[in-house]
Amino acid sequence: MASLQRVAVAWLLLLTGCVAGNGQAGGDRVDDQQIPPPAAREDARPPDAGIPAREDARPPTVAPVVSNGSVLAGHTTTALSPIPLGTLTNRFGVVSVTVASGVTTWETPDAVLRFFDGSRRLEFNGTLLWMSGATTTNTVTNTLAQAEGTNTLEVVRQRTIAQADVDTVLAPLLTPTDQTNRSDRSDHPAPFIVILDPGHGGDDPGAVVADMPHEKALVLDVARRVRHRLRAAGIKVRMTRSGDKTLTLAERPDFARLRHGSVLVSIHANKASNASARGIETFIMPAAGFPSTADTVPVAESYPGNLHDSASLQLAYLLQRELINQTQTVDRGVKRARFEVLRLAPCPTALVEIGFVSNVDERKRLAETQYRNRIADGIALGIRIFMLQNSRPPL
Repeated sequence: MASLQRVAVAWLLLLTGCVAGNGQAGGDRVDDQQIPPPAAREDARPPDAGIPAREDARPPTVAPVVSNGSVLAGHTTTALSPIPLGTLTNRFGVVSVTVASGVTTWETPDAVLRFFDGSRRLEFNGTLLWMSGATTTNTVTNTLAQAEGTNTLEVVRQRTIAQADVDTVLAPLLTPTDQTNRSDRSDHPAPFIVILDPGHGGDDPGAVVADMPHEKALVLDVARRVRHRLRAAGIKVRMTRSGDKTLTLAERPDFARLRHGSVLVSIHANKASNASARGIETFIMPAAGFPSTADTVPVAESYPGNLHDSASLQLAYLLQRELINQTQTVDRGVKRARFEVLRLAPCPTALVEIGFVSNVDERKRLAETQYRNRIADGIALGIRIFMLQNSRPPL
């Protein structure tokens, strides 16, 4: 069933031109263009320096505010409540449950899910995602009534996940619904507008390595290719920058808000001190009250981006799935971080890291036009499927 659905969606997208790179759209034929070389003057941070633009820094005494100055409500204890997996099987149409070697496997008619004891790791149809909280185990003792007035104690291991992950991970994956325009179902639904955000730019080159264009040029090239594909499919696209322009972090979500973006996809390239690190990963916000994937310290505050947790997860999953399908590279999963573009997001938002420029092999692939076309195909296809899943016909 799942495979038949994917085939049907793929044919629909091909027919609408989403993955076709041969049509002219917006006057920007980019499939065969090369990335401009980096400027001769290296006015950026040293090659081994960190990239602060996406750091998870959070002033501990500053309350998160939305653009109108009001403080968002903090997390509730309900989101943190542990929910037994066994109580969710009927709700989500689970037809088979197996537990082996610390892994709980669910099967539905359309999906296979794998939960890992003591871990935030989740696999959904083979794609890796990181939940906000871990799958926990505890021992439950049940009293079983027996004949002749005797009782027997049954000790079982119960696995639970946080209510937040039920609502913002399982629900959007297993029962996808309209997350973007819930209040806009009318005779004239709002147009679907994609905001593409090539990271860095201008004074901020992003990741810098020898013999490779700066990150700002690499991700701008990919963003143009994505725009080309989406416009060829008749989708309205806006870019936070279409040239080498300096933008603050806050200006990027502001751009999406002012242009009534339906989704915001920020495109970056990775760099690590570990030269063997490779693969693609996609970031969204952690739920309020939970830590980032790379951290263990929970953060209580809820930010504007948390208003779109469910839809952002759905968007990020589709982006990650299609990017891995197109590139066949290492799946580093959908992860959680409080990057500023995610914290201040006015719509469903995901930040994609398209590969590691610090990895020699991956750097070579990113330099190839054909490989960047595959990345663009994956991003465009993920956005297109998200749009189809969240489109409502007029009343």
